[in-house]
Amino acid sequence: MTCKDLMTSEPVCCFPNESIETAAQLMKLEDVGCVPVVDNEDNYVLVGILTDRDLVMDVVAAGRDASRVKVQELMKNEPFYCLETDQVQKALETMATHQVRRIPIVNQQKRVVGIIAQADIATRLHNLEVTGEVVERISR
Repeated sequence: MTCKDLMTSEPVCCFPNESIETAAQLMKLEDVGCVPVVDNEDNYVLVGILTDRDLVMDVVAAGRDASRVKVQELMKNEPFYCLETDQVQKALETMATHQVRRIPIVNQQKRVVGIIAQADIATRLHNLEVTGEVVERISR
């Protein structure tokens, strides 16, 4: 099974020059805890990742104005990712090793084509033992 077989296709993304407020609204609207950050609407090349935890810790808890903070200020540069043609095992190992709950999936041109989250593993992998192991390793 490849990452393409397990991923959620066409995830919502945001852009580096957008405000954190806009990114937070997107997360709420789409009910997601993480958005890949892409260079622009034409290429959708992965340049970073932004999580709900980033928003809470670096904006809300710090008392910053979300309308004035740009995504590029908070996004994690050079996020972990897998190719759509990689075996799912590679994504699971990467997620566990780096303790991340979601991993962007890109094509050969590094264009975002999907995302794999813990929920995808639980609902689509159909292997309770592997799901349990991955969740345990991510949560350490």
